[in-house]
Amino acid sequence: MRIVTQLERTLMAPDPVRALRELRVLRAELDALERERVRAALDSGASFAAVARGLGITRQAAHRRYRHLTAEPPRLVATPDALALLQRARHEAARLGSATVEPEHVALAHASPGPRPHGGTPPAALGRVFFDALARVGAPIGVGELLRVAAQDPRASEVLQRRARPGVERGVLDPEPF
Repeated sequence: MRIVTQLERTLMAPDPVRALRELRVLRAELDALERERVRAALDSGASFAAVARGLGITRQAAHRRYRHLTAEPPRLVATPDALALLQRARHEAARLGSATVEPEHVALAHASPGPRPHGGTPPAALGRVFFDALARVGAPIGVGELLRVAAQDPRASEVLQRRARPGVERGVLDPEPF
């Protein structure tokens, strides 16, 4: 809908210079929409040739322009509080000898807030299943989202339930669709 509103602004601008500025903003929004649609098409299994036909360009041009949409994993954006919790979870994972940060480490870090525990080199990566679950959340990821995703893991859920006290952090673990 933003594109429709931006198109209206572009068409209704009384000043030609202002209309040009509005047109530049409209182009940027259309480019972003095109990238989203190409990503969705590629994620659903469409080939670069099919994408190219839809855009009216060659397969090579489509691949050159959009290959990065499939080559790089999604980036997770988190709030400062969520990042602090993930840092503590990294150290919990290191303390337990895990190569990746898993939901149980988030639960342990949440259950014992405070200074980071010592021991080992913290892992730099999230576990694949945990990463994928967080990627479906969207951005930004807050502490509540981290805890909801972690609560889906049985080991983490047990730790979180032990920590929950009546009247404290109510609703944090309520399941919500992503």
